[in-house]
Amino acid sequence: MKPSSGKVRIGVIAALSAAAFAMLAIGTLTVLHAQLATSAWPMFHYNLTHTGLSPYSTSANPGTEKWTFLTGGAVYSSPAVGTDGTIYVGSDDAYLYAVNPNGTQKWKFLTGNSVQCSPAIGSDGTVYFGSYDHRLYAVNPNGTQKWAFLTGGAVLCSPAVSADGTIYVGSNEGFLHALTDNGTSATQKWAFGIGGEVGDPAVGADGTIYPGFPLSKCTTNVVRPSGAIDRRGFGSDQGWCGGEQPVGEDKSGPFQLSFNSSLRVDFQGARVTSDGGLILVRELDERLGLSELIEQYLADSRGKNAQIPLADLLRQSVYSRLAGYEDLNDAERLSQDPAFRLIGSRKIWERGAALTSRLQSFETELLTQEDNLAGLAALNRQLVAKAEAIDSPRRIVLDMDSTEIPVYGE
Repeated sequence: MKPSSGKVRIGVIAALSAAAFAMLAIGTLTVLHAQLATSAWPMFHYNLTHTGLSPYSTSANPGTEKWTFLTGGAVYSSPAVGTDGTIYVGSDDAYLYAVNPNGTQKWKFLTGNSVQCSPAIGSDGTVYFGSYDHRLYAVNPNGTQKWAFLTGGAVLCSPAVSADGTIYVGSNEGFLHALTDNGTSATQKWAFGIGGEVGDPAVGADGTIYPGFPLSKCTTNVVRPSGAIDRRGFGSDQGWCGGEQPVGEDKSGPFQLSFNSSLRVDFQGARVTSDGGLILVRELDERLGLSELIEQYLADSRGKNAQIPLADLLRQSVYSRLAGYEDLNDAERLSQDPAFRLIGSRKIWERGAALTSRLQSFETELLTQEDNLAGLAALNRQLVAKAEAIDSPRRIVLDMDSTEIPVYGE
């Protein structure tokens, strides 16, 4: 009797799970910023700590012009990029522009004066940016206004959106404002007086805010999330002090992954994703040679025009069960989940994983072909053999949470 695709797939899951227990390092994977958009460049200097380090390689970029986009005034700010590839940039002509990846205008939003700061993009696609008209704006992804918050001076610095959703922005009135987005309006949590023009705030892993300020104020104002102040000495020869500088936690040797050299694994609790552990299992399957096994034992009858590679479909099917998603109903949401995008090939990083209909067709039509059923069984045997060949550790730490798995019937 030939094995069913479901039983063989469970065997692949079991093999990966057993091998995963042999990993000595168990911790929390640092991947995401909880409230920022998980896009290529969601804010000024990329992230809350202003590292300015992109996770993407530009080694294949020839450095030739792709396109230019003309605004009605000077462009002083750097752009931000949304999850769908939309580029947001302000101009001295008082507009915030949304530009499609091909360089065409998507929409433009008019403010009362020059827009000179970089936008920050929230996880729901809201675009936060300031204007010389003294306001911080929140604009929906379709270009309609969500709300505008009036400060006492021009807003020339870029806002920061922290992990708890608080928006921090400074203005020329000399205050750093902490705001809550209520959907149709913003509520001020507190305002901290620095004196003079306030620069781009950076947010540390413990919630400490580091606002920028002119050289005349070069005793650093380190602001706690409650609005309390901690003054620390800080010097600079020119420009601004504080927020534009990178900040962060001490790190002790994060390691790079074999399957994606742009990722680094670090065991910190500052920024987490609930399915981040899959990245470590993905590294394990890379070292066990799962990609080569898939190519050796499974056949793809879809032809050369298949949009999602066979290996990506199998991984999404296996890893979703491994993460506790019992069926394909979650595929729509998981298709844009950062962890599930990162376990796939570069094509999946850019476009997202498979939706429910495509994954269902893969499991019920492609995997159930006779040759693939036999191939899955052989793949499973080879994967188990490779996992068993791993040297047994002296100590295994199991970090387990209770999970409710409802079943039908009684």
